[in-house]
Amino acid sequence: MTSKQQGAVQEAQKKMKIAVRCPCFNHALNLSLSKSSNVQSVRNAVGAIKEIISFFKASSKRNYVLKQTLGDQLSGLCETRWIERHDSVLQFKASIEKILQALNLISEWNERESSSKAKSHILAISSNCSFIITWFCLNEVLAITLPLSKLLQKKNLDISSTQNAVLNTLLVLKDKRNNAESNFNALLKEIMPCLENLNIDLCIPRVNKFMKNRPNPDIHSSTEYFRITIYIPLLESIISDIECRFQQETMDSFNLQICVPVILINSNEDGIHSAVEILIEKYGSLFETCRDVLKSTFIAELHLWKMRWIHSKELEIPSDGLNALNQCDKMMYPIIHDILKILCTLPVSVASAESSFSGLRRLKSWLRANMGEDRLSGLALMHVHKDIVINESNVIERFANSGVRRNMEFVM
Repeated sequence: MTSKQQGAVQEAQKKMKIAVRCPCFNHALNLSLSKSSNVQSVRNAVGAIKEIISFFKASSKRNYVLKQTLGDQLSGLCETRWIERHDSVLQFKASIEKILQALNLISEWNERESSSKAKSHILAISSNCSFIITWFCLNEVLAITLPLSKLLQKKNLDISSTQNAVLNTLLVLKDKRNNAESNFNALLKEIMPCLENLNIDLCIPRVNKFMKNRPNPDIHSSTEYFRITIYIPLLESIISDIECRFQQETMDSFNLQICVPVILINSNEDGIHSAVEILIEKYGSLFETCRDVLKSTFIAELHLWKMRWIHSKELEIPSDGLNALNQCDKMMYPIIHDILKILCTLPVSVASAESSFSGLRRLKSWLRANMGEDRLSGLALMHVHKDIVINESNVIERFANSGVRRNMEFVM
């Protein structure tokens, strides 16, 4: 989609110069977190956890041992269910001792396959301290991004709060990076009790100056080694990718919300002029008016639009672009009307559509493999629009008169 040579975004912008790419913010955040696997220790730890979760889920007997020990199942590290990824990391960190206890029980079985795999998973976790430290570091990062991920999956999403949430998340991550030494030392105080309970020593892996496939800084302090090889690379990888995906050009498009009455009423004169400058710079070519005239006309319309709602007797002032557009008179506010139309087309998230796709797994099961397209579409619509009340009498009446089947008498 975003390739500079053959990407769909580049092809669209060749013909539409002022088009702005506004990707789904939830997908962007999910991809940024996926990029954390570029750090070798994170990639190894996540791979080990996926195998452990699959190990328990592949057998009801193993899963029973886990439930008896942990009291619950493990959430999967799903690539598309973003909240599950956060929950899985947080759950694994809190339950690592119970998980190791379940693996130790399975390793004593006479069944060769289960016992040998359980033993290898135990070694992957407890053979060195890198796994535990990596998991705690990843847990800290995902705990910061979890509120943003939940916010981006709301159905009625406020653009201004979304922009602020993204910027605040970036600021927190950058603050963690700038104060990496003190933050990692505080994190290490949480890690040490866990290492002591698991009888794992905090020691540096064997390093050699000729190593090329593993971090090998010339450092003899274990605290400094893990901070430089795990904590800092993880933060830098996620920060740089979030900045790349949430570009300033996309963020500038949020200045369109100055035309939303609730935001306009709470904006001062400087904020209005600043937003108008940015909007004219980007969208001025849409209007057949010179820049200076357009600017003065636009500001005048905003003042009239603001005054209209300040003295409005209506109980509810529009707080989103669609409601504002429905109440905007195109003859009196032509520029604001066009700006609101642009605002209404900007998708912040497509999480609602993604959740409806997930329903297909429950609808088209192997028991319904021969289901036709019409029936599947009907069931999918019923699944998505659960809030619509259906009159059974009307459905039966329509079915009886459809002519597809023989006319039958339905007794209620």
